[in-house]
Amino acid sequence: MASDVCVSLEDADQWTESFPAGVEDVLRVLGDPECLAILEATSEAAKTAAELVTQLEITCSTLYRKLDRLVDMSLLTVGYRPKADGHHPREFQLAIEEIYITLPDGAEVALLEGDTGPLQ
Repeated sequence: MASDVCVSLEDADQWTESFPAGVEDVLRVLGDPECLAILEATSEAAKTAAELVTQLEITCSTLYRKLDRLVDMSLLTVGYRPKADGHHPREFQLAIEEIYITLPDGAEVALLEGDTGPLQ
């Protein structure tokens, strides 16, 4: 039996869906300090790339590479922040409440839980 990775979506009560990425991909992302920092930074409120670059002190190219990966894995949602000048930068926010792995013996291991952010 293969291990499953499931997520609880913030917008759904008591509902989970199969995660779009494989276990290895999820573990790789959660083991990446820059990805974890992005997930933590976007857990309270949506942030633009400019805000994340300043807050996390990482290069734009690294940030965009990590953002693309996290969005593709459905860990971040993308919205737009309207501005009076007509430029509407994208903003990113944590899209999930928890990630856990169900092991073949039925035990669940939490990798990210609720408001606490990524587990250390």
